[in-house]
Amino acid sequence: MRRYAVVGDQAVPSTVTGDGSDTHSMILELAGTSAVVPHLYMIHAGSVGTPADQQYSFRVARGTALAATADSVTPEPIDIQSNVASASSAQSNATEAPSTLLTANSFLFDGIFNARSTYNWIEDPDRGVMGPASTATIMAYFLDSTGGTPTVRMTWHFAE
Repeated sequence: MRRYAVVGDQAVPSTVTGDGSDTHSMILELAGTSAVVPHLYMIHAGSVGTPADQQYSFRVARGTALAATADSVTPEPIDIQSNVASASSAQSNATEAPSTLLTANSFLFDGIFNARSTYNWIEDPDRGVMGPASTATIMAYFLDSTGGTPTVRMTWHFAE
């Protein structure tokens, strides 16, 4: 099993509607292939800069398309000995969320963190939040609500 890391950050708007459709609320996206099922086993989130005592909630959702406008992120192998390129693709800093993230039953994980601290979620690397094997399936992380305008930095570890 190959393991990878992706890192992204996003300056968050002052108003977030909670449906992922807001400009700049998408932080990371991960897309698999029909042959590879990525599964997320570690989430690390925090606020960049001087934090305020504010709460942020977020969601990991499943959809069927990557955002049209975003920065490509190259998954980095965690085990540098294998140094095998990931079959999955990743994006960060999306300017909009695909509408497919807003469908019923698309939410896989909800979390809450305070900007004065970091948030960590770790699962057994052989388990975790899995995406189905499909070329048109993604997992995306977006802010659901916010009490301010932070820049949120996110790290995901995933396996294929």
